[in-house]
Amino acid sequence: MSIPGAQEDIYDIVMKRKRMTQLKSDMPWEMRMLTAADVMTRPPTNLRVIERVGTIVDILRSCSHNGFPVVTGVMGSDGGDLLEGLVLRSQLRSLLSLRFMPDEKGHGTCLWLQVTTASNADPPLDGHPDMYEILDSKRFAGSSSCQGEKEWEWGMFLEEDRARLVNLGPYMNCSPPAVSVATPLDKCYSLFTKLGLRHLPVVSISNSVVGIITRSNLTGAAARRAVNNFYSYEEMHELPTRAGDNPRLRGAEQVAKAKARERVPLDHAGEGKYTGGEVSTWQTRLAGFLRVAGDEA
Repeated sequence: MSIPGAQEDIYDIVMKRKRMTQLKSDMPWEMRMLTAADVMTRPPTNLRVIERVGTIVDILRSCSHNGFPVVTGVMGSDGGDLLEGLVLRSQLRSLLSLRFMPDEKGHGTCLWLQVTTASNADPPLDGHPDMYEILDSKRFAGSSSCQGEKEWEWGMFLEEDRARLVNLGPYMNCSPPAVSVATPLDKCYSLFTKLGLRHLPVVSISNSVVGIITRSNLTGAAARRAVNNFYSYEEMHELPTRAGDNPRLRGAEQVAKAKARERVPLDHAGEGKYTGGEVSTWQTRLAGFLRVAGDEA
């Protein structure tokens, strides 16, 4: 006699409870034709290492993303978009919840004033031990473990609260996996399935964050859409039969494709998000250098 649900293992149960897109062990064949640039969500929603509280509140209220790349710099400065780490939505919510926690055991408003700083003061470089304790207890509990966790969603932050700065560096993942735009998509898929990833930042040759891949970008439907948008019927269905069919021997064609690639709106990622668009690869960079060198000659 079969038992309902007996085929589900603990991994499947956890995935369903977390509402995470499940990835099959056998990846869609289309992914062997694609790169990270073909499916990544652009532009990424980045936060800076030193970020304004009001910016964090607005971003969390305007989207449902669960992870955010953290890039170099302080809010309001031109520090570039170099990848420094990745911070989770749950970690940001815990930070914001301090504003609405009662003062108990040194937590609450007192901790809020220690973790954040006024905009005209230098933010602390070190993390606060009590904040680490809150984050650890929440992670191990698997659910909200501190009072005030939900209040930020409807709480009225004063302007002086929104103007405060918080250093995300001590609380973020400082070494998240990341890939370049030219990384084959089947390798990205393998990283997700083997490491259990939920977010994979995509960086340029200069380590600037140019996109992000989540599980929703790695479904069969997403792969088919990318192939249909960016590749011809012959490229999809005819295997190379001659050396001249190798894309590495058709550099000019690949450069033209990378520069003429159209943007494709992504409904699931929110307004203004897209995949595709112009891509910078070793071929486009080399082509640009050769043109400049030729002009100078």
